[in-house]
Amino acid sequence: VGLWPESTNMLAGVAVAGLVAVDIALRRHLPVRSRYWWGAIIVMSLALVFFLGGRTGSPFCDSEKLLQGHAMWHILSAAALWLYFEATMPAGRDITT
Repeated sequence: VGLWPESTNMLAGVAVAGLVAVDIALRRHLPVRSRYWWGAIIVMSLALVFFLGGRTGSPFCDSEKLLQGHAMWHILSAAALWLYFEATMPAGRDITT
């Protein structure tokens, strides 16, 4: 990152993809709730559209507008993470203890 600062987005994407791949590999013997899993894929795809459309100089990168592409990227990414969590957590889990 120090030698190529523009690589942070690419490295973050590779890290997230790697984490998801490892999680899927470790959980492949456990059931996955496909409705949530597909929801996570669709919402994350939409988040990526806003990420690309919200870059500096793009139509969704205007501080005067109510709808900000970068903000939508964060909101949709968080929603996709929640959906993925719901898809991969075993049924009847209790994460509070």
